[in-house]
Amino acid sequence: MTVQNHAEKRKLDIARYRRLEREVTDPLAICLLRLIAEELESDLNDARGPVPRGSQGRSPHEAPLAD
Repeated sequence: MTVQNHAEKRKLDIARYRRLEREVTDPLAICLLRLIAEELESDLNDARGPVPRGSQGRSPHEAPLAD
């Protein structure tokens, strides 16, 4: 399996867990599904390498802080 195929599979897994998270009603299941999805996202981001930081020391994906 190539790195690109692995990343695409991981993205599909994340989407599947996020969809399940929205569909279930059990609070414990929601929490566990959220943790699984976050762990998969973290693994995917780690495999991609470091995230470039913005000029203010934040990731470009983070919202600006309120003054």
